[in-house]
Amino acid sequence: MDEKITKAIDLIEQKIQSLLNEAKSREDEARSLQGVIARLREAFGSENGRGSEQPAQAYAQLPLPRNRQQPQTRKQQIMELIRSRGPLRRAEIIETGGVPRGTVAFVLNDKDTFRQLKDGRWDLVAQQGEEFVTEEKGGH
Repeated sequence: MDEKITKAIDLIEQKIQSLLNEAKSREDEARSLQGVIARLREAFGSENGRGSEQPAQAYAQLPLPRNRQQPQTRKQQIMELIRSRGPLRRAEIIETGGVPRGTVAFVLNDKDTFRQLKDGRWDLVAQQGEEFVTEEKGGH
């Protein structure tokens, strides 16, 4: 099979996996929110609007939200994609990362974080204390 076709299939499979992971995450979040609704109804009254006699006590017994990792920003998504796969063309970032074209263009304008290589691919600018080794940079 042609190398370009194989690469296209790999990219599509990665996108499918990303979408499946996102769907699972959203499903878990929806279940969690349903649990919150159930606990609120139990603590503060039923669906018919009758409240609890002591709402402050009931509220105090509700579990605190567990610490969850903040969702990644689009910039963080693109940075992680480049870190994991190496320098990429803009089209590859759009296809693989699932980030809208306009957002990719906006994010890549951050010259403190991203740089465009001579061949048109985009890479990360080495941050203080970090060292990137690619064919273009040589490792400094």
